[in-house]
Amino acid sequence: MKELFKLTLLFLGIFLTADKVLAGKTADPPLQQPAKIQEQSQNPEQLQEPEEDDEFLDEADESPSAEPSTNNKKPIEISADSVEQEGSKNIVKARGNVVVRFESKTVRADQIVVNTETGVGEAWGHVLITEVGTRLKADRTSFNLKSSQGKLYNARGKVAKNFIVDAKEIVKLGEEHYQTKDATLTTCRGALPDWLIQTKTADMKVGNRALFTGGVFKVRNVPVIYLPIGYVPLNNERKSGFLTPALGNSNINGFTMNNAYYWAIDKHSDATVYIDYMKNRGVQPGLEYRYTPSKTTNGIFLGNYLSDDITKQDFYKVNWTHNQVFPQEVKVNGKLDLVSSSNSDKTFSDNTIDRTRRNTDSFLNVNKNWRNNSLSVLSRYRNSVEESNDDTFGLLPQVTFKTQRFALGNTPLYFNQDASFSVFYTDLVPTPGADDKEHFERFDFHPQASLLLHPAPWLAVTPTVGFRETYYSRGLDASRNRLPAFSRELFDAGAAFEGPKINRVFHTNSAEFPKIKHVIEPRLNYNYIPDFADDDRNRIKAFDGTDTIGGVNQIAYSLTQRLLQKKVVNEDTSETNEILKLDLSQVYNIREATRDTPPGVTPVPFSILQADFISRPMESLMVNFRTGYDPREELIKTFNFEVGVKPVKGLMFLFERRYTRDFSTFDMGTVDLTLPKGWRLQYSARYDELLKKFQENDVSLKFDDLCRCWGMSFDFIKRNIINNGIEQGETKFMFRLTLRGLGTIGTKNQERLIHRYF
Repeated sequence: MKELFKLTLLFLGIFLTADKVLAGKTADPPLQQPAKIQEQSQNPEQLQEPEEDDEFLDEADESPSAEPSTNNKKPIEISADSVEQEGSKNIVKARGNVVVRFESKTVRADQIVVNTETGVGEAWGHVLITEVGTRLKADRTSFNLKSSQGKLYNARGKVAKNFIVDAKEIVKLGEEHYQTKDATLTTCRGALPDWLIQTKTADMKVGNRALFTGGVFKVRNVPVIYLPIGYVPLNNERKSGFLTPALGNSNINGFTMNNAYYWAIDKHSDATVYIDYMKNRGVQPGLEYRYTPSKTTNGIFLGNYLSDDITKQDFYKVNWTHNQVFPQEVKVNGKLDLVSSSNSDKTFSDNTIDRTRRNTDSFLNVNKNWRNNSLSVLSRYRNSVEESNDDTFGLLPQVTFKTQRFALGNTPLYFNQDASFSVFYTDLVPTPGADDKEHFERFDFHPQASLLLHPAPWLAVTPTVGFRETYYSRGLDASRNRLPAFSRELFDAGAAFEGPKINRVFHTNSAEFPKIKHVIEPRLNYNYIPDFADDDRNRIKAFDGTDTIGGVNQIAYSLTQRLLQKKVVNEDTSETNEILKLDLSQVYNIREATRDTPPGVTPVPFSILQADFISRPMESLMVNFRTGYDPREELIKTFNFEVGVKPVKGLMFLFERRYTRDFSTFDMGTVDLTLPKGWRLQYSARYDELLKKFQENDVSLKFDDLCRCWGMSFDFIKRNIINNGIEQGETKFMFRLTLRGLGTIGTKNQERLIHRYF
């Protein structure tokens, strides 16, 4: 735990240093609304935002998008079929297709009388007033163009870009301030809106809110609920306030209600405080804090805690990510990942990856790149979250300096090297309740030289030779006794052969896809590293591939086949897409083939034969598989297969089977159906063939109304989870209703269905 505490302090130190370095610097663009409460139109799981194409946007808004000028000396422009002055030269009467413009304001009507000096006027007949984000029609109006005040009678139109108001009377008190009498407010289009709020009086501030009294919420003009007083947000920007509670139900957690308060601290940071209630488990407070003080710095902190009434255990989770670029392009990224020993992820998370992960992973990485070199300082701490294992692993730290392969002058010789110093921290006894923690230091230096040869135009040969020196601060025997420091010296040699590359172009009769190219690419690699004594090998505590190097004498060969399709986009443009790829690869172990074997034992020098097939012959079809054949047992050891089909527009099938002999076999499938008039149905399942039961079933029904003023989703999840160390079934029902402009009530599955889209 001390090491984790040190890593936390180091992580915090980088963050505090960032604050000092960035003091006084220009910050980057402001944060957007939190991901948990912001509708993301690009996500197919989310409901779509409305487009501005209603009846009040038939004509282009002539108002400029810039802020209005305060220069009242700017003249008022008038155009009409008939214009005349009466009495004072400042009084103008206009008839027929009248248009009056002043700064960002435009008034259209059949008749208008206006004082061009004061801006005071009246208009009758087919009145249309446009301003930035506002477009109102009325029977008549009195107005003051210069003070942005006025009154409209029997008015209907658009305010705050998305809201439609229909009022007996609208009083304009300023640039973005309105008061209404006997009005309705909605974001729906059409003569009969799907929903609206009917109000007696309302006070609206564009970019802020609408406060109303005597309200009635109606669905298709049918009263649903009486609202004596109410609040409607008229602002899409970040703003502090309580979020709509999210409701749900589970057979384990019982009735759930998620409450949150969003605090827009400033343009570059915000926080969301959660108080989630679960009837059967208790209250779970949580915090999300986001910051982006500069264009090169950002981070998110997430944390929650629960004292569980069911298990009588404490659950907590902390997840903090930080990314920053210092001067001279020094990049820092880190993550603090803490989970309680009771593992809140397995019990509460809707995310499959979180529920099934085996350990936490906290790290801090500082990286600097040059043209041919790179330097990395990595600290990492992993802790098991499995009840049967308390394995611990730490890098405190690992410093790595690498030189990429580069030419030595004008010669065909190339050089590259890897050098690293690592401090490993581990628990030698991963059994719960029994600890034997130890530090190990290791220094490793591995330079290599290579030569690029072309003995034939169709063949490239690259021989390589290298040397590796590795120093260990201590050794370890089979009884976990500590041994004194020692070193290991190895050399390595190898050669890579590429070619001949064979290809042929086939011409088709298709105008869209005129050519298909078949490419065959063979490769062969030989690697040799001498073995060393077993006594030396057994002293090494293996942490990664560097510790297991040695005793290699093998040939790796592969054959890759590709089909490339040329697609004509237009007369001047074409593109090439890979529609099929097949990789066959295997390793021949010369040491295994030449070793002495006891009578009756036959060497098996061939490794598992791997076959990887990826294909996308058309946009509506995907077929992939990966398999491994073991020549020793003459059996297929693994076979993963997936196929995706889109037979018609709006329908997708995806099936996947993952098979590992004598270990597991899972079938997974998803159906995604987009129905007419905004409906969408999705079903996803995961089936365990060995246990002969479904591990998870998800059903999701969504509706996004064509008028784009409301939407809903219903999710049903039935799955097996680990609760207090015991596997049990969980059933969840989640419902979510969105009224555009008002907000969202209910909850929904935050996790995408099991499969990806294609």
